[in-house]
Amino acid sequence: MKVYLETSSLVKLYRSEEESDDVIKLIESFLEGRIELCTSAISRLELVRGLTKGGLDKVTISRMDADLQLYAARGLKVLPVSESILECAISYIKINHLGAIDALHLASALMFADVLITNDDHLLKSSLKKDIKQSLRIIKPSQVNF
Repeated sequence: MKVYLETSSLVKLYRSEEESDDVIKLIESFLEGRIELCTSAISRLELVRGLTKGGLDKVTISRMDADLQLYAARGLKVLPVSESILECAISYIKINHLGAIDALHLASALMFADVLITNDDHLLKSSLKKDIKQSLRIIKPSQVNF
């Protein structure tokens, strides 16, 4: 199964929050080879911003960078923001009134994954749209059952 991990869930690896344990289990499933995992190249930028804004220190941010490199070496697909992803994202901004970053995550997930894991309310609401629901499951980390 191909799983897209969006930044609002990925950040839970570095901040102890509700569903942090669920994200850790998801990473363990990936490291054990039970799922394929991908995220967007913009996730790193969002993570650094989120961790800095949250007051986490440079050591934690360095650990995040090292973890992403390790995960990439183990098969994490870091998806570039291609022209086709941009075009798809623009259509979701127009149709579903998503913000730019949410639209980029959604477009990336739609092109490469079966499931999008997120804690973002706008993306979770998108899962109710018929055109999206038919192509992609959008769930919170606590709803993972694979």
